[in-house]
Amino acid sequence: MKVKCCVCDKVRRESGWEVPVAGEMADGNVSHGYCPECADTAFREIRALRYEREACAKLAANH
Repeated sequence: MKVKCCVCDKVRRESGWEVPVAGEMADGNVSHGYCPECADTAFREIRALRYEREACAKLAANH
């Protein structure tokens, strides 16, 4: 089964994550996940949102 990044569409290979060649994903035997770069970006965004939410909760608790 091939694994495709759900953000940038790169395909995981033994040599790393690469842009797929034309027609490579046509067989439909594909799973989705995150390549390392897109996972890093997603986790940074999640941490920033959590920090913002916690900061707002602290402000609300003080008023």
